[in-house]
Amino acid sequence: MKKILITTICILLLSGCGNKTNEFIKCDSIKDQNEKDWCFAKDAEKTLKPEHCNKVVDLDIKDSCFIAITKHTGSIELCNNVQDSTMLNNCRSFATQRSEDKTICEKITDGEERVFCYQGVAAEKKNLKICEMDIFDDESRNMCYSGVAEATKDINICEEKITIGSPSSKDFCYTLVAISSKNSSYCEKILDSNRKNKCIDHAKSK
Repeated sequence: MKKILITTICILLLSGCGNKTNEFIKCDSIKDQNEKDWCFAKDAEKTLKPEHCNKVVDLDIKDSCFIAITKHTGSIELCNNVQDSTMLNNCRSFATQRSEDKTICEKITDGEERVFCYQGVAAEKKNLKICEMDIFDDESRNMCYSGVAEATKDINICEEKITIGSPSSKDFCYTLVAISSKNSSYCEKILDSNRKNKCIDHAKSK
């Protein structure tokens, strides 16, 4: 009879007992608002329940809460809850990297974040065309090429695509491929002796 009564009360409550974790209940009992906000935010990320973010009062912590879940889920819809414009761009960037959908990058208003978004999608999709069609700055494009080279473990991308910019751009690409492929011989292509030695150490220890 007691169990039936408890179940009935849970059904009548708006949020429902079954939706509340022990941590959520603990958070609800905290008196200090800042501490309570962080408690709800951590619980939301742990349980991947965005509705728990709505319990957060501080706007910055609330934005961070939705972004944290987006990192794990790749749900672009969650970004609609983010109020700060800079954090909104970050949220969309994280969502894009998870979903591998470059069209989301076009919604990012900050130029640097948009480029970072394209670089992430290019690497995830192993698609050099994204680097060539959507990134126009030489150094940023070289970084994009390096990301794809690392993902594909293709040293030829470093050789054939990175032809403009500082020599360090190509060295960086060689280093990424050497480490990702665990092939220290690629490090020998690096001109700077200090970078070369570091590359060899990293590639061997990977």
